Amino acid sequence: MRGKKTILTVAFWCIAIGVIYGIAANFPKEQAKQMIIGIAACVVVVWMTAKIIAMHRLTKMVAAPIPFLYEEKDPERYVEEMQKVIEKTTNRQQKDLIKINIGAGYVYAGKYDKAIDTLNQIALPGQAEVNQVLVCANKAMAFFLAEKKEEVLELVEKNRSLLKKYQISSNGLTNNIVVTLAIEQYEKAAYEETIGMLDKLKEKKVSSILQDVIDFIYCECYRNLHMQGERATLKKVMKEGKLVPAIAKRI
Repeated sequence: MRGKKTILTVAFWCIAIGVIYGIAANFPKEQAKQMIIGIAACVVVVWMTAKIIAMHRLTKMVAAPIPFLYEEKDPERYVEEMQKVIEKTTNRQQKDLIKINIGAGYVYAGKYDKAIDTLNQIALPGQAEVNQVLVCANKAMAFFLAEKKEEVLELVEKNRSLLKKYQISSNGLTNNIVVTLAIEQYEKAAYEETIGMLDKLKEKKVSSILQDVIDFIYCECYRNLHMQGERATLKKVMKEGKLVPAIAKRI
């Protein structure tokens, strides 16, 4: 279907260009040149406007389900709604971005195999580096919660230079990277180092769903360090609020 649409689009523009040149041939050379330039400029403006409108529409569709994840902490409903969104776009880059969000939803829902499968569908070569970081961060979290130590270590080592490059960025990406590197330290049994890294996020604005994961990592570090008092206190606080399913069933 997409191939047929592409062929029809190319055929339309070939015919349109032929008609334009046919009309231009009836005018003096300089006038014809100006006319072609004017039409080309109009086509570019129309094309860019259409792209902007399409992107704005997609942004609204992607944003609509966000409350299901961040406010209601219902990642399964979030994934369901995002699946509807991905069916409405044919652009590969847009599909990849939506798949990153769906993959994250699966992680927080505790469906780690589906998360990894979804994220593996994204072709990383040619992908924006920011998207590559998000894919890595979500995979690392899925592997960690699924207790796949070797996969975590291999993934982080493979993407270390990219993670370091964006570690000092000023946006929310930093939080994901810090958690990813903290997970690596945890898997290396460097529990005090893990706590030290997570402590750096206390002064930052962290999403409620990511905070659930951070608190769970703290609890696991306290368990391994035999800090039972700190662990019990934190678990009590966590249970007083609503947790994402992936963490709720582990506390």
